[in-house]
Amino acid sequence: MACPSNEATADPTQHRSIYLDQAVAARAAQHRLNDEQDLIQAIIEGAALRVRPIAMTVAVIIAGLLPIMWGSGTGSEIMRRIAAPMVGGMITAPLLSMLVIPAAYRVFGIKRHAIGIAAEQSLTLA
Repeated sequence: MACPSNEATADPTQHRSIYLDQAVAARAAQHRLNDEQDLIQAIIEGAALRVRPIAMTVAVIIAGLLPIMWGSGTGSEIMRRIAAPMVGGMITAPLLSMLVIPAAYRVFGIKRHAIGIAAEQSLTLA
């Protein structure tokens, strides 16, 4: 018998953004999710909600790593080598989270939205 948590992680649609899902769901609940442009607007709204928490997290982590990068005491050469990739990751991870993930959500969301519309039309025709 398979573990339920393994089944959930095997489905790529389970790794979605909460903010994007909430924005799309809010528009759908208000019956304002009728076409591709409405979906794009919902994605923009959801991505905008992510900016402040991500920016605050990145700023605090980089502020904590910069003294390590500028340190000159014993062991600072080793600590710089540890902190440098972390600073790089803190610069690239938000870009991924704020640009790439909403774009991927749009691509897959449009397909999912089109499938939902096709399913609704087939139900009304039956």
